[in-house]
Amino acid sequence: MYQTEVEATAIFPGITFPGRSSTPRIDVLVKKEHIPCAIISAKWSVRHDRLNDITNECPVYKAAYERIYRQTRRDRLLFYVITNEYDPARLNKMLDDTCVDGVVHVNKTAVVDVCQLNGRLNRMMDLAEFVAATSSW
Repeated sequence: MYQTEVEATAIFPGITFPGRSSTPRIDVLVKKEHIPCAIISAKWSVRHDRLNDITNECPVYKAAYERIYRQTRRDRLLFYVITNEYDPARLNKMLDDTCVDGVVHVNKTAVVDVCQLNGRLNRMMDLAEFVAATSSW
């Protein structure tokens, strides 16, 4: 089951989330058997001053999942970022974050060809790849 714009405190009660919003929301929440299994953070582009939002929110969501759902489920919470960002430094920062399970680009071929970084961005998933991978959740 996929839900959009889910209030984070409704899924992870009692957890304080970092960020600018007084009501933090999960862009896309994926549930299996009514238990969260993945969070997809949608970032069309990533301003340099908001790049840390990703690196700050991922560990909080995963720690909250472990605290609240670890008795119910053995799997871990997956965290993906889907983006259309073309700045190689910003993409690399997201790719290098060990908490993030994957960075999905809406057009990986275009960004890899445009940036020409000798394969450094090949670790990204293309949107079509990502959609196919979700069937294994």
